[in-house]
Amino acid sequence: MILQDTDKPFIAFSSIIKAHALQLKNNFDASEKLLNDYQPSETEETIYYLASWVWSVVQHDKRIGRHDLTLIHQEKIEAIVETLRNTWQLPQYNLFMNSQEKDVYFSNLGITYAALLAVKQQLGENYLQEDLTEIRDYFFDQGLNGGMLISSLNKQTVSTDLLATVMPFGLFSPEDLIMVEAVKEIESRLVSDQGVFTTPGDNVHSSASCAWLALYFTEKGDTKKARHYFEETNNRTKNDKEYLLTESLLAIVKYYLDESLKLSTSYQIIHNPYGHGNHYEPQPFERFPKQPQVEQDVTVCAEIWPNDIDKLYVSVRSGEDVKVVPCIKEKGTTWKANIGSFTKDVSYEFKALKDGVEVATSETHHFYPLQTNAIKSVHYIGHLEKTVWFKGEDLLGYSSLYVGFQLEHNHSSLSLQFEEPKGLEITHSSLVIDSGDRYVMTQPKYQYELHKNLFSIELKDSCGKTLIQSYDKNLYPISWLTDEHDSFKLMFNFKLKDEEKLYGFGERYNSLNQRGNVLDCFVYNQYRDQGTRTYMPVPYFVSSKGYGMWIDTLRWSAFDLGNNLHDLLQIECDLGDTPLKMHLFIGEIGEVTQQFTLETGKPILPPVWAFGPWMSSNNWDRDKVVRDQVKLTNELKIPSTVLVLEQWSDEATYYIFNDAEYTVKEESDYHRYEDFHFPEWGRWPDPKGLTDYLHENGLKLILWQIPIMKYLNRQHHPQKDSDEAYMIQKGFMVKNNDGTPYRMPEGWFKESMLMDFSSSEGKEWWFNKRQYLLDIGVDGFKTDGGEFVFGKDLIFSDGRKGDVMRNQYPNDYVEAYYDFVNSEHKGDAMTFSRAGYTGAQNFPAHWAGDERSTFEAFQRSLIAGLSSGLSGIPFWGWDLGGFNGDIPTAELFIRSAQMAVFCPIMQYHAESKGEFNQDRTPWNIAERTGNPYAIEGYRFFANVRMNLLPYIYDQARLSSISGIPLMRALCLQYPEDSSVKTMFDQYMFGENLLIAPVIEEGSTERNVYFPDGKWYCLWSGEAIVGPQFKRVNAPLDTIPVYVKQGSVLLTNTDETLRLGSYVGNQIDGYTKPLAKIYLEDGMDIFITDHLNQKLGVRANLVNTEWEVTVDSEITELKLLFIELQFPQDGHITINDKRCKFKDLQKSDLGYLY
Repeated sequence: MILQDTDKPFIAFSSIIKAHALQLKNNFDASEKLLNDYQPSETEETIYYLASWVWSVVQHDKRIGRHDLTLIHQEKIEAIVETLRNTWQLPQYNLFMNSQEKDVYFSNLGITYAALLAVKQQLGENYLQEDLTEIRDYFFDQGLNGGMLISSLNKQTVSTDLLATVMPFGLFSPEDLIMVEAVKEIESRLVSDQGVFTTPGDNVHSSASCAWLALYFTEKGDTKKARHYFEETNNRTKNDKEYLLTESLLAIVKYYLDESLKLSTSYQIIHNPYGHGNHYEPQPFERFPKQPQVEQDVTVCAEIWPNDIDKLYVSVRSGEDVKVVPCIKEKGTTWKANIGSFTKDVSYEFKALKDGVEVATSETHHFYPLQTNAIKSVHYIGHLEKTVWFKGEDLLGYSSLYVGFQLEHNHSSLSLQFEEPKGLEITHSSLVIDSGDRYVMTQPKYQYELHKNLFSIELKDSCGKTLIQSYDKNLYPISWLTDEHDSFKLMFNFKLKDEEKLYGFGERYNSLNQRGNVLDCFVYNQYRDQGTRTYMPVPYFVSSKGYGMWIDTLRWSAFDLGNNLHDLLQIECDLGDTPLKMHLFIGEIGEVTQQFTLETGKPILPPVWAFGPWMSSNNWDRDKVVRDQVKLTNELKIPSTVLVLEQWSDEATYYIFNDAEYTVKEESDYHRYEDFHFPEWGRWPDPKGLTDYLHENGLKLILWQIPIMKYLNRQHHPQKDSDEAYMIQKGFMVKNNDGTPYRMPEGWFKESMLMDFSSSEGKEWWFNKRQYLLDIGVDGFKTDGGEFVFGKDLIFSDGRKGDVMRNQYPNDYVEAYYDFVNSEHKGDAMTFSRAGYTGAQNFPAHWAGDERSTFEAFQRSLIAGLSSGLSGIPFWGWDLGGFNGDIPTAELFIRSAQMAVFCPIMQYHAESKGEFNQDRTPWNIAERTGNPYAIEGYRFFANVRMNLLPYIYDQARLSSISGIPLMRALCLQYPEDSSVKTMFDQYMFGENLLIAPVIEEGSTERNVYFPDGKWYCLWSGEAIVGPQFKRVNAPLDTIPVYVKQGSVLLTNTDETLRLGSYVGNQIDGYTKPLAKIYLEDGMDIFITDHLNQKLGVRANLVNTEWEVTVDSEITELKLLFIELQFPQDGHITINDKRCKFKDLQKSDLGYLY
């Protein structure tokens, strides 16, 4: 077809988009006609026209399942492909700007990328991957400004044609941060009451731009905005030039919206009482509350598509009562109605009217108003082994609640169930004493008193002091919500004491002491600014008053910790088909922590190399970059023992290296390493060689993983498509209640499927595809995500449902990877995970998720580390200096590194590529900030980390045995000290080091609290006697660290024997072993170092002279005694050899032996 219009490329492009809309509806005849009519001429040079035509031709054949058009137009496609390869970097017109100057427009590059990718994948032209990589790199090298994608090389702002790079051409996902920021800017600068404009400075409404925004938000899953822009496009006049493109885009939007809503009629009312099951972010079509109680007002919300109706109302039936309640249209597309309160069963449905005619009716929804039931009295009914059972008579006479007490030496548990226990011995138990109005159960360390009528519970210690008791002010001790048939939520009410502090609840960022807060346990991905939300909740706390509590449930639970009433502890737990169990532990905080981990699993000790410094960035996306980073860290003599790669895979399968060439493996077949060809031009030309190179440089390799089958935003990938089809065929994914594949309804990786690790066959299939990674020497996996289970009725292979798997899924996922990698490496491997739940310590280690690079976020991360340790999860780290946004200041970077030295895991990490290099490497921080101390300071503290490795590993080993965290809140170490009850900015690192990080910007001194005893400055040896507060100097090159008297600090240093000396990243030996001994009368220390060598040190002060015995398996070990502890003319006996202090080798560090 010959076009006379001067805008013929734009008209042709519009027709090509129309062809794509026709393909979606399987109208292939009309699509073929358009593509034939608008095939480019031999002289056509407009890149967006050429590229979109090739792309649509390939899409046509992909959808029809035959190579029809691609064969007919093979020569033209080949010619255009060569043109695209040779001209994509040249200035061109873009689709909205034919009359303006030429430029390198990034929308053109996005369309070109889509065309070349389609030809590569569908026609097997693998050589094009080199061009694709080059184009994508160009985007990140040249196309960003302020964290967002920009219009063109010379226009450092946004334009609406950028939306084409997401839909329909799919270079970027709508969730990619550079697009999220670009669309924010588009809405801020190009959208107004006058319309949507293509570029800043335009004053004419662009209907196509408005429709493109509707398409973007449709794909993002933001139906509210999608419908807004859809309606806005329809309601405004469409300009003539853009009419065809606008209608074509609207047709695509409507197709996708209709598809997502599964429309069977012309109108659909959308109402889901429970939404997506997200406790924090409700959808605009839910019911509030989800489970209404008797006489509680109920509000129902709905959306309708299309949204051009006149009225929406709710027809409500409760018993014999029927009423009609009109809905009010809220701003946007939400309709809302308060349908009242009820005492009987309720059914309701929505009805929509247009022009007085009913056009849609929703499905009928039901609920049963819940009543509060409670135990009013109890009586003993029997025992089974160590558990004694009581029957609780209920207030409403519906169903009894049975309460069983399992009594152990220093901990007990309460089991609560509605079915009578089976196998009871209906005889008297010596554990239960009937004392008239109450039952008494006594163990050596505690005693329970159960009041029979007006039921209540009181737990006392062995001295008769009440530890915890039922609340005594008009609230039932144990109650539940019921509809006469089933019970849904169990509630406990306990009394809090004055000055009682409550710690734990998993990894929490808001506060160490949670008294006064409301927390729930719901695994959640809160990107930055977590507040009380967390990736890793644990329904457990320990009290400052001598007890701890763990609710042994996988379901949602919540704790009001004196928020509603200052003296009320209120606990709510969702119920299921299994009994609920509450554990109560007796003792101080450390004792309770040990008991809790004894129940949930002693922490597994990570390998030695995990305790050195780590290096990581989301920007290291090719072999050369990785080798350059390793070369730099070696040249600068900055040690590291672990390197993490996130951007290694194709981001479609997540198990194949980027740019690898291979034949698709179908069904259960999987690739071996030799099945791949890694081209020299590729990003990863030799993965095994790179792994070997890292190992040769003393670095372990950890690769990033995610447990999904990714949704590719309407795009295709042959291997991923094959894997997905087989996954669906075999049912290896999590399923909806009707057996269909569950696709994540919101958030990160929306619409992706979720791997079901409870399927043993599925798990084998999944890991077979990743086996070659272990074969080439990969040492572990960064198991990201896991917060993906939305919906209580989801089905898992082993029969569990979404209500329990919301919290349990990350543990199952991480455990599967942990077992996989350790089966190969026999314990010398690990996972590094963000999400978890009770028992996460069984598969170490974890990190604190995504945080900003600010001092405020630094403080929150410190709290998160301490609360994790108090919750039984000791092997924890964080992205020092932050992860999100631009780089930290040099000050924040150094202060963070200082603290990270004294954390279980020391790691820097950075977010995705931006306009400027976002790496948190010390050399990049130095270059970007102009402060070379970023290198010098980080190097010193990374060296300190390696110097302290023998001490750290010994203390980590003790933590794995005892459950006491490596990073200890002072309230754990000194439970009787009132000064530390709420202190979060100091902690113990192991048994012997007091850490006081500087967490205030600009500070060069701080107050340090010294608990009872004598403390020695790690750096100067200065002695301070506690308890006292003291203001200490803390210039940028120093973190206040103090050693407790009676300690032995085993280190690895160079010949200077100084902390901060360079010993490289060796973990299999010493350069110079040194035991720094802080003498205390009666000390008896036993150490096992990172080489499993033993060191024993005993010391006694006999008639003013020290007698020291040292038993050591460490060769060439030197002993260093603190000068301040010795008189000038005194004597010391070491291993029965008496000598004068002055005869020992004197150094400015002390006396050497």
